[in-house]
Amino acid sequence: MSIDRRNLLLCVVFTLGAILIAWPFAEGGYIDDFSYIHMAKTLAETGRFAYNGWPTAMLGIQVWWGAAWVWLFGFSFTLVRLSVWPLAVGAVVLLYLLARRARLSPNDSLFAAMLTALSTLFLPLAPTFMSDIPAFFFLLACFYGFTRAADATEESPACSGAAAALPAMAWLAIGTLCGVLGGTIRQPVWFAPICCAAVLCLRSDGGSAQSDRRLFRVAALLCGGIGMVALVSGTRWFNQQPYAIPTKLPTLDTIARFEASSIAREAVTVVTECALKVLPALLFCLPWIVEHVIAGLRTRWGRIAAVSTAVAMVGVLAGTLSRSLEGPLGLLGGGWIPTGHAVHDAGVGLIRCGVLASFVALLGAATVAMSRAGVAPAGVCRFPPAIVMPLAYLVPYGGSLLLVSQTTAGIYPRYYLPFLPALTCGLLFCTSSWSGQRYSRGERRSLLGWLLVVFFALRGIAILHDHFADTRASLAAIAFLRQQGVTRERITSKWVIDGWEQIERAGYLNDARILVPPDAYHADVPHGYPDPKFRDKFPALRPDFMVVNDWDQTPGDSSGFPRFPFTVWWRPPYRRTIVIRSQKPPDGPAVDAAGGSSSTSIDTIPRESLP
Repeated sequence: MSIDRRNLLLCVVFTLGAILIAWPFAEGGYIDDFSYIHMAKTLAETGRFAYNGWPTAMLGIQVWWGAAWVWLFGFSFTLVRLSVWPLAVGAVVLLYLLARRARLSPNDSLFAAMLTALSTLFLPLAPTFMSDIPAFFFLLACFYGFTRAADATEESPACSGAAAALPAMAWLAIGTLCGVLGGTIRQPVWFAPICCAAVLCLRSDGGSAQSDRRLFRVAALLCGGIGMVALVSGTRWFNQQPYAIPTKLPTLDTIARFEASSIAREAVTVVTECALKVLPALLFCLPWIVEHVIAGLRTRWGRIAAVSTAVAMVGVLAGTLSRSLEGPLGLLGGGWIPTGHAVHDAGVGLIRCGVLASFVALLGAATVAMSRAGVAPAGVCRFPPAIVMPLAYLVPYGGSLLLVSQTTAGIYPRYYLPFLPALTCGLLFCTSSWSGQRYSRGERRSLLGWLLVVFFALRGIAILHDHFADTRASLAAIAFLRQQGVTRERITSKWVIDGWEQIERAGYLNDARILVPPDAYHADVPHGYPDPKFRDKFPALRPDFMVVNDWDQTPGDSSGFPRFPFTVWWRPPYRRTIVIRSQKPPDGPAVDAAGGSSSTSIDTIPRESLP
C-alpha cells in the first residue's frame, strides 16, 4: 500500500472513529438542522421543495440528497443525518488531496487534513444535517477541480491542440459544477468558481502554447461567468420563495453608516479566531520557527522586538487578571474571557499571551526566512494553485462575513471553517519551502502540533456528545408526558425540538423576516413562550409543562415528576438532570427515570393528575 493510500485510509478511520465515539444519535434537532431535515422529509413525501420560515441558506442539492435517502430507506432523524457522513468523509479526503496538490509531503498533508477534520469547527457538525459540511465538501471539490485544471496545463507542456486541452477543460467543468451545486446549499460558495477562474486567468503558464493558453483562459472566463450568473439568479430566486428568509444585502447608504471601529473589531476577531484554530499548525512548525527566531535575535531589531513582546505579555497577563482593558485584550483570546475566578482568568491570560507571542514569533521567523531565501512578499504568486485559489476565495468570503456581522447578531464560529485549509496549507508550504540551515525538510516538525490536534478532537467529541445526550434526555421526558396523556402542544423543551413541532403543526415558523407571503408573520401571538429569544416563533405551542435542565431558572414545580439524568464530558457539572416543571404538578413523590433512589415508579403517577 502506498503512503498516500495509507494516509487516506487514516483520514477516513480517524474521522469516522471520532464521530462514533461521540454517539451522535437522537430523534431531535441539532442547532438548525431540524428545519432542514423537515424540508427533506417534505420533499420525499410530497415532491415539494418548500421552505419553512427558518433557513437563511438555500439548501438546494442538500435537501434533494437527504430526500433521496428518505425515499429509499424511510424517515428518521438519524437516517437523514447519515446521508451527510459520506460528504464529511469526502471533504476530509479532498483536504488531503488538495494538500498534496499544494506540494506538501504526505506527512504534512495528513496533518493538514486532520487539523481541519478533528477541529471544533468540523467535527461537531460532521454527523448532522447542518448545511456547513455539505457546502464545505462542494467548496473543496470546486477547488480541487480548478487545481487539477491548472496542473493539467503544466503536466503536458510539450503537447498542444484539442487533445492536450481536453483534461484541463474537463476539470474546469467539474470544478464549476461543484461550485454551482455548493452555492445552492450556501450562497457564498458561488464565490469559489469566480475567484478560481480569476486566478487561472491571471497566472502565467509558460509551458503551454500561446493558442492553448488563450483557449484555456477563455474557458476559465466562461466558468467564472457561470458562477456569477448562478450567484445573481440563485439569490434572486431564493428571495422570492415562500417562507424563505431572504438574503438582504446592505445598501450603500447602510454601508456608509457602518462604524469603522466596529468593522475593525470584527476583522481582528476573525483573525484571532482563525489564529487560535490553526495554532496546532504553528506548534507543528515549531522547530522551523525557533530556528529562524534565534537567527533574528542576533540582530538589533530582533532583540528590541523580543523585549517589547515580553513587556506586552506581562501587561496582557496583568490586564486579564485585573479584568481591565477587556475591549482590546478580548480580541486576543477569541471566545476565552475572564470570569472572576483566579485560576480560570490566569489560564485566559496565558492563552492571550500565547496568541500574542505566536503571532510575533511567526512574523519574525517569516521575515528572517524570506530574507534568507530572497523571497519578496509578491512571491505568493509562485504559490501552488491549490493554495492561491482558497486564499483568493477568502477575500470575498471574509468581506461578506464582515457585512453580515454589521447587519446581524454577529459571526457564528462555524463560519470560520473555510479559513482552516488555506491558512494551514499556506503555513506548511512556507515552512517547507523557505528552508533553513539547521534542519532538513523532514525534520522540521514537532509532535506538539499533533498533541494539540488530539486535544481539539477530544473537545469536539465532547461538545458533540453533550448536545446529543441532552437531547436524548429531553426527548425521554417529553415521551413520558405524552404517555401520561399530555398533548405535545402543551410541552416546551429545547428550541430545536419545539421548532420541529411548530413546523409539523403550522407548516412554518413564525418569523418577522418572512416576506412571501406578506401576511405570514403574526405579531399577536396569544400564548407566551418561556425563552424570550423565541417568544413569537412557536405560536402553535401552548406550553404548560417545561422540560428543562434542573439549574434553569424557570417557574413551576418539578416535585412528583420523574427526573432524567445524563452525563456530559466537557464542562462540569458532569452529571446533569432534565426535569419537568409545571404550575400544576401531579401528586406523589419524585421519580427517578434512571431507577434512582425513589421508591415510586413512573407507573404510580396517575394520568388523571396531569391536567
